[in-house]
Amino acid sequence: MRYHCFITDYDGTLASNDRVMPEAVQALKALKATGRKPGSLLMRHKRKYATGDMGYNSFYFNGPAHRLNLKANNLMMFIQMGSGVDDDTWSYHLRRHDYYNWFRHSVKDESLAVAAEQVENGPDDSRV
Repeated sequence: MRYHCFITDYDGTLASNDRVMPEAVQALKALKATGRKPGSLLMRHKRKYATGDMGYNSFYFNGPAHRLNLKANNLMMFIQMGSGVDDDTWSYHLRRHDYYNWFRHSVKDESLAVAAEQVENGPDDSRV
């Protein structure tokens, strides 16, 4: 059985000058050697971000006065906590582009990051 693997390289860490970097090729060969489908590896990570514990990559709602220390250890907790924090805390993180950065660098979801960036760069009525 043969599988094709498509790679999206948003930040230039897998390829440069239209050439895949040797480290990326080795990682794909290691994946092939496991016999697992690439999609199964990707789905495991997506589930972790949605409902698992992201550990040190968790989002912390702390607000402008740093009186809070609410840890959202996955996307589901982020949604629940985000709907409950006060407007000052929500706006504080919005203005600092914390949502965009967390979605891009920790959750590793570029489309979600782009959507957050559009909200962050718009008027401060994101909770309406």
